[in-house]
Amino acid sequence: EPFSDSSQIPTFLISELARSKVTVSLSGDGGDELFGGYNRHILNHNHWKKLSRVPLSIRKIFSNVTNSISISTLNRAYNLFYRLFPSTFHVSYFGDKIHKLADIVSINDSLTLYKRLISNIDESNDIIINGCNNNEDIFSNNDIWNDFSCSTDAMMFFDLISYLPDDILVKVDRASMGVSLESRAPYLDHKVVEFAWKIPISMKIRHGHGKWILRKVLNTYIPNIDFERPKMGFGIPIDKWLKNELKDWAESLLEENRLKNDGFLNHKLVIDKWHDHQKGIRNNQYFLWNILMFQAWLDNSMSITS
Repeated sequence: EPFSDSSQIPTFLISELARSKVTVSLSGDGGDELFGGYNRHILNHNHWKKLSRVPLSIRKIFSNVTNSISISTLNRAYNLFYRLFPSTFHVSYFGDKIHKLADIVSINDSLTLYKRLISNIDESNDIIINGCNNNEDIFSNNDIWNDFSCSTDAMMFFDLISYLPDDILVKVDRASMGVSLESRAPYLDHKVVEFAWKIPISMKIRHGHGKWILRKVLNTYIPNIDFERPKMGFGIPIDKWLKNELKDWAESLLEENRLKNDGFLNHKLVIDKWHDHQKGIRNNQYFLWNILMFQAWLDNSMSITS
């Protein structure tokens, strides 16, 4: 099946490096899902309750006004003034992030917030031709969400049963076994999982940091200065590659007539996203990578069957 997590590339490379020295490795997979390590957990726990106290009507006005300013205009304004701020406040794709913030503040419940934060495509039915209009899935089950008294616990649970097995573990398994490296995940020992669900959220998220209890354990072995830093993803510069080294490859997969003839995707929407990315109007790297991985998989599948 197609797989579109771009961090599989650096995961494969680091697996290849590890395999040159060892045959078995340990991963930290599961730590974020069990102990509140993702930014969305911390955002929800620290800020959502405060934000939800502001009347929705006021938040929607802010959202509409902000979204009325183009991303390119926001980026130009940021580029004029960013030198006035400390380096810790320097961010990439300022305009995209401000628009995402504007979308978030207009949300009225934590379940919708969660869906928005984990999605690269706002409305999947817009991109899929003759797609299933029935959007029922595990994320649509309000009963499961409402079983949790704490919405942050609900987020971690949904991550544990969806994102972790369907993305993270697939990625690591394919990357490691692709170079004959065995990878084991000690955090997913059932005793650790059971323990994690018994402790309160205050032992997971505290003072604006996730995985608080793990940090305390680690601090008994190494100075906290070695690990007290902002969380970093395991990303690659897809945005730049799609404008340079991978542009020709991507354009061949996103050719308009090809998309039309395949009959799976809304070709106009895909082409618009591609042009916006090339012009620097929007950073559509993750949306486009999803589409490109599907197209590449489809191309490969058709070659095999023919």
